[in-house]
Amino acid sequence: MLKGDKGLNSIATYIQAGWKLTAGTQISNCVPAGNRDDTGEHRFSPPSSDERIESDAVIAIRNRRLKILVVDDHEAFRSSLASELRDHYGAEVEEEESGEGALRLALSGFDLILMDIRMPNIDGLDACAEIRRRSLAVHVVLMTAELNEERRRRAHAFSAPLLPKPINFETLEKILFACARGVAS
Repeated sequence: MLKGDKGLNSIATYIQAGWKLTAGTQISNCVPAGNRDDTGEHRFSPPSSDERIESDAVIAIRNRRLKILVVDDHEAFRSSLASELRDHYGAEVEEEESGEGALRLALSGFDLILMDIRMPNIDGLDACAEIRRRSLAVHVVLMTAELNEERRRRAHAFSAPLLPKPINFETLEKILFACARGVAS
């Protein structure tokens, strides 16, 4: 957690201070909507290795070795995001395809849960509500391709920032850096 911040929403607080965001507010600098696979689903497309510069943020994230749970019912998106987190950021990543699975794994000491909102049975918002009800000390960032006022309101109530799909590489890095700074001792 961030120094002096006792709340579970320290990522949202840190992002708000650095990037003018609050919990429940859509992060708006996303890549064009054309970033879809052949089925029309969003896919995660990080910059090529030629486009990357090893920033202090990336080094800090790697040094922290974040433990991240990626929850999304679309396997291609989930696995490509998880691979990026492992390969470029050195994170320890577990994958889950459902809100039910996320709740089972939430007790496993994750630093961050990146969770899709729209999933069958228990959606990301309901899973986030249950994580907060259990008072689990984990940062949750909700991902969505379809944002509406009800989702925004509920995410805000759970102190969970919203990350639109397709995911912007720079925004993801800011979230990871905030988490790395927030959970470092």
